[in-house]
Amino acid sequence: MCREITLPKWPAPASLLPRGLENWQHLILGAPVTADLDFRAVDGGMLVGLFGLPGLPKGGPAVYSPARYWIDLATGRVRKASEGDWMDADPYFILRDSTLQEDREMRPDGRLVYRDKEFSRKGVHWPLTSRHAARVSPDGAFLAVNGWDGDVNAGGDLTDIFNGGHIEGNYYVEIYDVGSTTLALSLNGRFKGIDPGDLFSLSAWISKRYYLLPLDTLNLNRFVLCDVQQAATRAK
Repeated sequence: MCREITLPKWPAPASLLPRGLENWQHLILGAPVTADLDFRAVDGGMLVGLFGLPGLPKGGPAVYSPARYWIDLATGRVRKASEGDWMDADPYFILRDSTLQEDREMRPDGRLVYRDKEFSRKGVHWPLTSRHAARVSPDGAFLAVNGWDGDVNAGGDLTDIFNGGHIEGNYYVEIYDVGSTTLALSLNGRFKGIDPGDLFSLSAWISKRYYLLPLDTLNLNRFVLCDVQQAATRAK
């Protein structure tokens, strides 16, 4: 029902690649580019690509990495996909919708209210920004509630800051069936060197069925992918 997916590093598009740099990571660090994943539906699996949105001052249309990958949803295996595969596949609708559209103080008891119902967080802390505390599916049927415990400390001097400080702990995602308030799926794992709030901020619903949690917010080549509808059916 959930698979941890690891992709090869994304090659950068030649049209955006600065001279002397050879991968997408350097492109992100060296230029004002916002990168994100694009998913498409195929029989028995899912295709994924990476695109960049050049920012100010020039701006411009999305530019894709030349790589495309095919994910087998049954096994989690990854292989290269052709340009023909990509063009023939139907794009998925991706949603990062929060139940809390404005920052607000979160309840210290670890409960979130949605549609007059209470849903519990796992872990000690809410994400720092309340808008990242939950993700609701496009049809409103499922709600992912985020929490974490551990240590997130950027450090008190420049050396600690540039080394990432001490950032380590556990992340938790509890995905509920909104109608019945029953737990459809529970997801947890370790984070190190990456603020869990960054993971939650990029989490998303891929259509109304699949939930995505990135594990590497810089390279965007590691993530957890869950079939929530399948999990909810088994939970009943």
